[in-house]
Amino acid sequence: MSMTTSNRVMIMKPLFQLTLILLSISLSACNTGTVDLDNWLEEVQSRPPQAIADLPEIVVYQAFSYDVTDKRDPFDNTILRPILDQQTTSSSIRPDMQRKQGLLETFPLDTLSMMGTITRKNNTWALIQTPDKKILRVKEGDYLGQNFGRITEVQENRIMLTEIITDGMGAWTQRKASIAIKPTDHNSDD
Repeated sequence: MSMTTSNRVMIMKPLFQLTLILLSISLSACNTGTVDLDNWLEEVQSRPPQAIADLPEIVVYQAFSYDVTDKRDPFDNTILRPILDQQTTSSSIRPDMQRKQGLLETFPLDTLSMMGTITRKNNTWALIQTPDKKILRVKEGDYLGQNFGRITEVQENRIMLTEIITDGMGAWTQRKASIAIKPTDHNSDD
């Protein structure tokens, strides 16, 4: 069964009327609540005009003149280069890069702890604890730490060593270092 044109008009007419009613209601709702805005606008427009203050005077910027054409460039090391080259070539202090490194040279010096000493037949060894809690013995002449540190003396409560480090300008230099015995905790209930 098909719908005739007159039937369609009959159905569409009430829908059209309903749409018009809803549209007029929604448009009339947009106009309410503007009384405050209208009052404020009237009040502002009724005020007498006020004089606008002058803009502050703009001060012309004077650039600072810094003339260094007759000064040495602080980033140019051509003056220092011959001195540094002479220091580097004349220095007899160098680590032995051909020597095979030991286990204790893989740890930074501040992560190693001295636990005690052992003396037997005029030989003294120090007991060193690694970060992974292994105890190893070392003697004078052994190497410790990552800065080519060589043990120069084993004392009862301290290990003295000499490290070889770079001085920041390409040369090697020596510095003294030590590891003191780790204090024991007598208050522990172990």
